[in-house]
Amino acid sequence: QLGGDFFPRMERALKDDALLLWCSGKTGRQLRDLCDAAKLAKKLDPDFPVVFGGWYYPLDKKASLAPDYVDYVVSGQAEHTLVELADALTKGGELKQIQGLRGKNEDGSTWEAPPRPWERNLDVFGPYAFDMIDMEVYVSGDKGRCQTMVAGTKRSINYTYSRGCHGMCSFCHTTAIRDRAWFSHSPEHVIKELDHLITEY
Repeated sequence: QLGGDFFPRMERALKDDALLLWCSGKTGRQLRDLCDAAKLAKKLDPDFPVVFGGWYYPLDKKASLAPDYVDYVVSGQAEHTLVELADALTKGGELKQIQGLRGKNEDGSTWEAPPRPWERNLDVFGPYAFDMIDMEVYVSGDKGRCQTMVAGTKRSINYTYSRGCHGMCSFCHTTAIRDRAWFSHSPEHVIKELDHLITEY
């Protein structure tokens, strides 16, 4: 959420007890905002770990670790990789053995851990933590900053119940990001979360 008070809030969080900065998003404006956030983190503390993920890595693997404000990049689904990285940073551990992680050596060269197998059952990742964000930013559209998915409605939200695609379109980014695979939540999971969204928001 990059509202007008985002950077002051982020600065307070980093000075508090934050372990790392996780930057995940699409290319374009989102990536620009994420890079600005990463630069701020490094300005506050050059040794603070900054991790990028989402579309950033698979679309340009060579450039993904080039910026000096990026320490690690996650390839593929990050839910397990990010937790394992946080544990390793906290308790100590071999980062190069964390599946799906890529990083830098002291001499500036890069290393890449083995890939993490795709988790096809998204229910494994649990429910989305809607209570941890200001949902009104997304429901209201934030004056155009968040995309309105249904024209003419005052209260709507983009709900993601699956990832990837089973299609074979040669021009689509999915070929690079998810190996043409498709993963989803169960119908029961989706119905429960949609009911929660309607009831609470």
